[in-house]
Amino acid sequence: MRIDVYVHSVHDASSHEANPLLQAILDKVTKMAVDLTALQAAVAAEDTVIDSAIALIQGIPQVVSDAVKAALTAAGTADAAAQAAADAAAADIQGKTNALQSALTANTPTPPVTP
Repeated sequence: MRIDVYVHSVHDASSHEANPLLQAILDKVTKMAVDLTALQAAVAAEDTVIDSAIALIQGIPQVVSDAVKAALTAAGTADAAAQAAADAAAADIQGKTNALQSALTANTPTPPVTP
């Protein structure tokens, strides 16, 4: 003797209305998806600001060096000692920039790998 049992599940809009718990879960998932989109937009905007700050910081040593050279040339005192002092100041700023960049890199967690 053989007995077969078949279980059928109806998946349409009316079945969700019949189960308020399932509908509540679906509503929360939809809200989470919307919230995630806003978060992604905020992160992208923040990345733009951070990238701009990095470009600014990396350009400071050259700006200082150029300004000092221009001032020394305009004053007619562009001698070797003054140029060495300007180069030392630019090198110090570049060193601090590199240290800051290394600290930021070392303390920034790597994003998880998406399978």
